[in-house]
Amino acid sequence: MKRFATFMVLAIVYWSCSQPKLKMEEFVTNEFAAFPDSRFVDIYKSFFQDAYGPGHIIPDTAHAGIWVDEELKTEEWPDTVRWQATGVEHDYYRINLVLVKNGTIPRDTLLLAMLESANLARKPEISEFKKQVNELYEAVKKHHPLLPDLEKDKAAIDAQLEKGKVMMHHSEHYLQTYQRRYRIIHRSVFERWQNAFLRQK
Repeated sequence: MKRFATFMVLAIVYWSCSQPKLKMEEFVTNEFAAFPDSRFVDIYKSFFQDAYGPGHIIPDTAHAGIWVDEELKTEEWPDTVRWQATGVEHDYYRINLVLVKNGTIPRDTLLLAMLESANLARKPEISEFKKQVNELYEAVKKHHPLLPDLEKDKAAIDAQLEKGKVMMHHSEHYLQTYQRRYRIIHRSVFERWQNAFLRQK
């Protein structure tokens, strides 16, 4: 009986330790499945958006509206992914601006949602986030050891984190390949929208 109890304790400890690692690897696998030409900085961008939200780009709705309006002028829209969960925890969703352009989501509704979403981020301490980024790097390196610019991107991200900053832009290769235009909203907003706007789309 004692041996069984010990085994169960060890099994529970192993399971609890392995779950975050499995979730990280699942996230990496899903990202590369959806966007195989991603670079490490692109995977990282989804990861930090999940943790810190859109606050870094929203001083107010007026500024956010100007940037959205500029992107809505675009005629070609090759990106067909309407929405996509970010990171490991899926706290935020990337919303394709085509849904605003085609009238599915009202422009002002998006801007207000972005402002609301900025205040809902987890915002982990930088020291803890650094550890998570290292785990992300290990997961990417394990499955994509020959990924172009892997070490260069990791060094650039580390340099930002040392300054207490988390934001990084998509790689130029990603931008040119996928031409994505999106904004991120908190999952609580997305869940509301599923009933209000997205259910029949």
